[in-house]
Amino acid sequence: MKTDRPSPLLLCILLAPALLLFAETLSYGFMSDDFHLAYRVVNEGFFTGWGGENGDLYFRPLTVLSYFTDDLLYGLNPVGWHLTNVLWHLACSWLVFLLARVILKEDTAAFCCGYMFLLLACHSESVAWVSGRTDLIASAFCLGSILAFLRKSVWAPVLFAAALLAKESVLATPLLWFFLVAKTPAWDSRAKRLLALGIAVALVYTVARLLLSGNLLSGAGEVSFAVAAESMARYMFRFFVPPLSEAARPFLIRNPFVLPLYLFAAAAFFGFFFLRKSFDRRAFAVLVAGFFVSLLPVVFMKVSLLDTRSERFLYLPGVFAVMALVNWAFQVFGKRTALVVMTAMALFQGAFLYRSNMNWRRAGEMCVELISEPVASPPETYRGAYVFMNGYEEALQLFGE
Repeated sequence: MKTDRPSPLLLCILLAPALLLFAETLSYGFMSDDFHLAYRVVNEGFFTGWGGENGDLYFRPLTVLSYFTDDLLYGLNPVGWHLTNVLWHLACSWLVFLLARVILKEDTAAFCCGYMFLLLACHSESVAWVSGRTDLIASAFCLGSILAFLRKSVWAPVLFAAALLAKESVLATPLLWFFLVAKTPAWDSRAKRLLALGIAVALVYTVARLLLSGNLLSGAGEVSFAVAAESMARYMFRFFVPPLSEAARPFLIRNPFVLPLYLFAAAAFFGFFFLRKSFDRRAFAVLVAGFFVSLLPVVFMKVSLLDTRSERFLYLPGVFAVMALVNWAFQVFGKRTALVVMTAMALFQGAFLYRSNMNWRRAGEMCVELISEPVASPPETYRGAYVFMNGYEEALQLFGE
């Protein structure tokens, strides 16, 4: 199919506010875990930085390597560390564009996917917080592995292994490969061999991690069906809905049915168009499946409805949520109308991303103030942005007088 490329002028007009938005994050300081990780890299070196506290395994060597490189290049100047986050996020957005071109087969729709992903409001924690980098790096290698698999390249399992060495939450990547090529001409003997290699990589990693630490996913909470169901509902709500005002807390407590009702109404709305004869169901269904598969490793970790805490778990699933939404819009509205609607939504998301980023900026400023004038019990968060959940002692050692 012949693709329709967006004009270079349109690209420049739309990307300008995005670049300005992320350039602003370079002025943010270190926050919470950033101090702990920087302290370990500076004082313990690369290999000892793989370990964790209290016996918990922090085996993310590629992520630690990025911190180590930042320290070599920029020292303890947070500008360079934040620049690394921005560059990884731009790389992920470009990879989303490339993947959408393959799946949606139209450059205008693919551009909307990349641009929407770039400005998605729920990316604040991953981009504005240095320690949120784990999801940026893991997602970049995961997307690279998917593109390689679709091209039947032997690099697919290699890039998947690299993604696992950045963060363990990409463990379900081979399942994403399967959903994207099953029942297509690409599903041949070579694809099956690559999938087998990917599964082997996942199994080796799983066994090694269980033997070394006894747990597969760092930070997993209570494991139960009720927790999984509640977490999934929260994730589905928060993808395109920014954090609600704290004033909404009493209402949500008094009316617990509101969230399920919202999700039911959204599912019914999109399902109506899905059942139409003119609707191309396969690509949409595959993207929705990819969304749920990428959520599986984090299904027992809750995202907040009222602030940005734990938004980083939305990063990789957001790839498929965005592509599913764009695919739906282009089929329902047509190309021109969908382009306008998706551009407006992306700018709306960017406005809320900026609002959340301001909380991270203030959190960084508070960290500087608390280091210059130490207190016995520093605040843990500022409107969901981490201040000193931990790392206060390390901050005082690194930057105190």
